[in-house]
Amino acid sequence: MTDLVIGFEDDFIGPPGTAARMIRELREGSDAQFADAVRRLHEIQDPYARNRLLRLLMTDDRTLIRLTHPGVLPLNDAVNLAARMVALDANLDVRLIRLLMPQSESGIRDPWHASRILEVVAAVSSCIRIQPLLPTLLRHPEVRVRSKVALILGRLNQNVQWLEDRLAEADPRVRANAVESMWGAGSRQARNLFRLAAEDEHQRVVANAAIGLHRAGDLEATRIVQRMAAAHDARFRASGLWAMGESQDPRFLPMLAEIVACRENGAIRQNALRSTVRIRSRLAQLQQRDRLRIHACWQRDRLEVWVRSADGKPLVDLPPTAFVVCDQHGALDVRCVRSGEPGEMPEHYELALAGLPHDGVRVGVYWDQWMGEQQAGESPAEPEGRRLEK
Repeated sequence: MTDLVIGFEDDFIGPPGTAARMIRELREGSDAQFADAVRRLHEIQDPYARNRLLRLLMTDDRTLIRLTHPGVLPLNDAVNLAARMVALDANLDVRLIRLLMPQSESGIRDPWHASRILEVVAAVSSCIRIQPLLPTLLRHPEVRVRSKVALILGRLNQNVQWLEDRLAEADPRVRANAVESMWGAGSRQARNLFRLAAEDEHQRVVANAAIGLHRAGDLEATRIVQRMAAAHDARFRASGLWAMGESQDPRFLPMLAEIVACRENGAIRQNALRSTVRIRSRLAQLQQRDRLRIHACWQRDRLEVWVRSADGKPLVDLPPTAFVVCDQHGALDVRCVRSGEPGEMPEHYELALAGLPHDGVRVGVYWDQWMGEQQAGESPAEPEGRRLEK
């Protein structure tokens, strides 16, 4: 069968019926043969012949069912194949969703297969065309399907009222995916709902709520994650450690190092290690870029911080979570970040800390694709930002 795919360019211009025979063998062969043949599609050099083969593969639902089955292709392979197909047939996402509808004759009732179809659709489609079909699937008997649908719908709607309704769902997977779907929303209403979700009884809902708050720049996210990582419930600890890596926030590195040093087993240690790798990987990437120019000094009981880009331009409207303050014992709890008065030159931020820090305080700013670090000084900043321009 693999030889048929590799030779398709020659067969395509050969005797009539050769292509039809090949497609029939692809459909009727074993799962292993089908998977191997699909992976060899890239070896067809002629784009017209390759696209013709893809169109033939899409002619009926049997092939679509097969290419989305978890036991046939890994997710990445299924997504790559579907992406090529959707470029040829913009209606492919609708066809895939219809395989899951209650009146469908496809027979797809396996929740794992249905979930895979939704994952593939979410990866290759804008989901605009399928939006009218999705509310029906929110009543699907399988919670795994409902939770995937909630994730897609939430990303489409970005509606806080919709999220509030989903938080009343009985199944925590639906609640968690609904919260995840709102990541990136930063309105006051969205942040309030994230805080409400952070009081959920299920660890995954709470972790997703913390990430939502962190991406909205809310410092409460860091406290939620730290409380989770210190909880007695191992499930909450593992989820809190996962959230640290998802945030890629360097303030969590000291706490992660302590947990790794304790040599705990299972998901707790694995998540701590993975999160450490993710955060350090981000820092390594930021090290390769132009540095932000930071000046920090104490002014009574608060830190005043000036932040400029590498070319000297003041940076304003940085989210509070971009600021990380550490002393010799680890990260400090930044309670509040307030911008200086409008029109001040240079623009600066005022950071209020919980408790009194030890010596050797360093201020780091990690934002988007840039970073900067500076030891906090004891004297006020020099006027007009001259210290920054040295």
